[in-house]
Amino acid sequence: MKLDLHRLRHVVTVAETRSFSRAAALLAITQPALSRSVALLEGDLGFRIFDRGRSGVFITQAGADLVAGAEYLLAQAHALEQNVLQIRNAETGMVRFGMAPMVASIYLPRLLTRMAKAQPQLILRPLVRKAEDLIEALAGGEIELCFFASAHLPAHEHIHFDTIGTVPIGVFARAGHPLLRRKGLVPDDLRQFPFAASVAEFPQKLGAPPIVSSIVCDNYFLMKELILTSDTICLTSPLLLQEELRTGKAVRLDINLIDHVSFDLCALRVVNRTVSPSVELLLAQLLNLVEGPGVQLT
Repeated sequence: MKLDLHRLRHVVTVAETRSFSRAAALLAITQPALSRSVALLEGDLGFRIFDRGRSGVFITQAGADLVAGAEYLLAQAHALEQNVLQIRNAETGMVRFGMAPMVASIYLPRLLTRMAKAQPQLILRPLVRKAEDLIEALAGGEIELCFFASAHLPAHEHIHFDTIGTVPIGVFARAGHPLLRRKGLVPDDLRQFPFAASVAEFPQKLGAPPIVSSIVCDNYFLMKELILTSDTICLTSPLLLQEELRTGKAVRLDINLIDHVSFDLCALRVVNRTVSPSVELLLAQLLNLVEGPGVQLT
């Protein structure tokens, strides 16, 4: 035996109105159709739900028990329908995504603020890790989407990469740093001062010794503090220092430390895996922040 929600709704409406004619009007169906629906359900159940007479419609004890359960079931079905609508419209649910430390430092606070304002019922679960860890988390289903900035994208047969913008990088120091008094800076000049970067060392060309980071750190907010409060030099993005560069508290050193001056900002997803509407919303909000091209996750 299968319970039909439409027939249960018919029974509940008749029980509430104590009238087949009034119930039919509320349900926007004909009275004969409503009577057939209730009769078919009674036949399936094997007991009468209503006693009908000249003085009206009366619910049986078995019918009352059925209506009590049907009201609960219909309420649960309605709640599920509303929840599905909210998920479809990215109004509720959980957003699981990842960001590499530099990208998170630049965009995550503003992205979370925008998402919370756009859909306050969403649960946001950002994961901040290195690029290789994000790819592993993505492939393992821990997150639906991730973002990192890289000069060279790794090959992965199950991961799709979309370029959604660029992240400029450079070497920065505080205003008044001793190196600013020198002209024609070369990488060897950096060895005299603490140097902070997210990697341990940078190879130089022509077999010269590598530039070694005395502070290996992927906390870019800490790097900003080091720049502003000490003689530490940092490899970071000017996007993290916009206000400090505008006011002259930080300066960019004119030095060719690495071969590129920007990274591609990439969105990564698993090939042939559909992302949730809430993740689509998150991507749209991030694209708005970076003013990058539109990307369809198909």
